[in-house]
Amino acid sequence: PGPHTYGDAEKVGLNYAGTSPPRNVLLLGLSAGSSYDDNVFGNNLHRVGDVDFLFGPSLSLHRDGRLLRLALSYQPYFRIYRRASEPNAVDQTLGLDAAYQTTSRISFRARGTAYYTTGLFQPGQNGEFVPGLSSPSSLNNILYTPTVRQLTWSSRIDASYQARVHDSVSLFVGDSRLDFIQQGSNLRNLQNMEERQAGLLYEHRLSPHTTVGTNYLFEDIRFGLDSRTLVHSAFLSYAQQVSRSLTLSVFGGPQYSRLHEVVIFSVGPFRFQVPIFQVGWNWAIGATLAKRLDKTVLELTAQRQVSNGGGFTGAVVGFSVGASVRRQLPGRWDAIWSGGYAKNSSVASGFSASEFQSETAGLGLERSLTERLSFRLGYDFLRQRATGQSPLFASFDRDLWSAQLSYRFHQIGLGR
Repeated sequence: PGPHTYGDAEKVGLNYAGTSPPRNVLLLGLSAGSSYDDNVFGNNLHRVGDVDFLFGPSLSLHRDGRLLRLALSYQPYFRIYRRASEPNAVDQTLGLDAAYQTTSRISFRARGTAYYTTGLFQPGQNGEFVPGLSSPSSLNNILYTPTVRQLTWSSRIDASYQARVHDSVSLFVGDSRLDFIQQGSNLRNLQNMEERQAGLLYEHRLSPHTTVGTNYLFEDIRFGLDSRTLVHSAFLSYAQQVSRSLTLSVFGGPQYSRLHEVVIFSVGPFRFQVPIFQVGWNWAIGATLAKRLDKTVLELTAQRQVSNGGGFTGAVVGFSVGASVRRQLPGRWDAIWSGGYAKNSSVASGFSASEFQSETAGLGLERSLTERLSFRLGYDFLRQRATGQSPLFASFDRDLWSAQLSYRFHQIGLGR
């Protein structure tokens, strides 16, 4: 099929060259671990550090048929803190990827991910089976909210037509939601948000190793009850398998946004509602460079485009750069390093404008103790600073040290 261009929302993990997930199997697993968070509530003024304990099962299914391909992953986690009782909860993650080939030219695909979580740092979903959705069909993952119960959902449905051997056209619709279930008085400025999408993607394969594409994307971003931003985007994209181990993907194009929101401010005993209408143009651009070898994976990303405000504000112009490295070490150890910088500036200008900057870093060491049992040590760091009309609680920093044991039961073959 050739390399993927921007617009199909395909997410590729840090997999070594030549590796592929198990097929036609049902896997059951169990994980248990503990971590120390030096800022459990994400409040720099009243920092609370605590140890938590988590445990839970996992279920992963992969079925490849002649017409239907199905991948499913579900992981509930019981999280209990040693001293703080407020964030105790059952966190859950769900991933689904189903594709159906109706004819030799027409196919349909449905993808979705759901997270019901408390806090920022969560055990990773089983990316071997359901990698999830990437930009532009995912929520803004470079804006971070403090510890609060939230339900996150992203879904997308594609209808694809193979017009010729080298040409394909896809129509897609998507819906993403972020709902805050519980909020304290200091987090009352967080607002639920929804982003609806629709688009048209055309791809042409120039050669077995080179693909070009065009993509029209419409986004309807709603924040709370009083903010709505409509975004129209037109992208050109290019993807090339430069060598057996090196892949490059770039995209770019104009974005037109139209904002309508109502800002409420108080003057003495009076409250005033001021409607704001604003239009603007923005240039979106991004690139991904991936190097995959038998024992090393390197991925570099950079991106700038209009996105949702992650519960803090309506639409933002987000810029981010990131790097991830995975390396096999002697003694059956596997190491992962990651780091990133992001800046999000609200589309709204004037007295309602806000800006967020964040830096992240992570390190993980994993070792297979037996064929079914693995052990992982991890460290994650996050710093976020907010200015302008951003809520005070949007600025915080956190460090997390974690250890986890995972056991995978005998896999059950599903046949063909």
